[in-house]
Parts: sequence; structure tokens; C-alpha cells
Amino acid sequence: MPKYGKPVWGLMKQAAAQLPEPFSRKQIIQWFLTNYPKVPRNTVTGHIVSCCVNDNNRRHHNVHPNKDILTRLDNGLYVRYNRNLHGVFDSQGNMIAPPQQAVLTETKLGTGLEDQTAKQSPASEEVISRSTPNRSRHDEFIALFNDLGRSLKYNIHSTQAPFRHDVVWRKGGREPFIVIEVCDGGSLDKDLASLQWAANPENWGATGILVLDERDRQRALNRLGASNQIFVVPFDIGKSLCKLMQSYGDLIRLIL
Repeated sequence: MPKYGKPVWGLMKQAAAQLPEPFSRKQIIQWFLTNYPKVPRNTVTGHIVSCCVNDNNRRHHNVHPNKDILTRLDNGLYVRYNRNLHGVFDSQGNMIAPPQQAVLTETKLGTGLEDQTAKQSPASEEVISRSTPNRSRHDEFIALFNDLGRSLKYNIHSTQAPFRHDVVWRKGGREPFIVIEVCDGGSLDKDLASLQWAANPENWGATGILVLDERDRQRALNRLGASNQIFVVPFDIGKSLCKLMQSYGDLIRLIL
């Protein structure tokens, strides 16, 4: 009999519903300590894995559709799983259908769900469109800045914790001094949090560059406030900036 009248995955669903997105593994553990302290820590951490649809380690746990609760972002943070936004995953944590095919595929898999695609309202379609990154442009700009970093003789090897940044530039083995996030329809809050962490003098004290759509520029500036260490650059200017820096590589290395 569960200690709190419901299984731990049920409590995990409650935690995901209450925590502000995105949230960390530490925040989930703290939520359980505060609300359900009798649940052992290792039980909580095990359920974080088994309840995360895109965690490849969930195959080592007891997986059930009721446990499809969390999705892990590239930076290691979590959000509530939504099949329409994140796609369909198997019990190994592998995607078997991208977001735009998710509902239809689940119907074919025999989950009993109807194909909701035709029933989606224009508003919901806009949310899905804005939440699903345009991978071609996103990847194009990451490659562009990585190539630029190499041409400037910087180390571009990234880091995983606590954020998986899109692009980092290092001088030798030092901490990153330039961190770049490319926000193309993804989570602006996540990208800003990533850059603010990197710019914090207690962490790296890096200069941040946020590349995004022009229509999101003012929203990002409003959230940054008086920050003078993070630069917001629209996509068209970002491409021109890369070309300019490539042309004046020697001078740029002296400045940076």
C-alpha cells in the first residue's frame, strides 16, 4: 500500500503540475522532501528517470504509459510531457514519431486515441508551431558560430551541466568566455536562463549572445533588463556578424 495513498508516479505527476517550467532534478527532489518526505530519495531519483519519456535509461525501470510525465530538455532541465509538442517515445526513450505525427501514430499503436490533428484550433496549431524548433535554421546557425570559433582558433567543445549550451568558445582549457544560444521557436525562458547562468561572475562570467527572430527581440530585451553582458541579435544580423568577424579574424582575436 503506497505511503501516501497513491503510487510515486502519481506524486511525480503532481510535482510536474505544480513546479514552474522548466524545472531541475534538484527541484523535483526538493518538492518531494517538502511535500512527501517519507518517499526515499533513491525512489524519487529512480522515478525521475522512469517518468521521463526521452531518457534512454528508463529501459532499466518499470515503464508504463502512466509514467509518461516528463520530458528532458537539452540543458538537462525538465518540462511536462506533451505528446503533441514532444512526439511519441518507446520504452527505451527513443522517439518513434515526431510531434506533427504523434497523435496519429499513437492511434495506430492501439492506444485508443483519436486523430486530433484535424480538430486542433488555430490557436493550438500556433502554440505547437512556436514550440517546435525550426531545426534547419537552428542547426545552421550553431554550425555557423562553431565554424567561426574554429577559424578564430578557439576551443568550441561544449559542456553538459547545468546547461547544454548551443555554442561555447573557450581560450584553451579555460572556462567559456563566449556563450551563444540560438532560439528558433523553442523556449526563450530556457535560453535566457542558460545565458544568465553563464554570464554570472560566480560561474563563468562569460559574454552571452542570443540569436533569435526579430519579433522576439523586444521581449528578450525586456526580460534581460539592464544586463550589459548578454547581446540580443536577430538572425539576419547574426549571419552578417559571423561574416564580418570571419573577415577580420586577426583583429577579433586581439579584441577578444
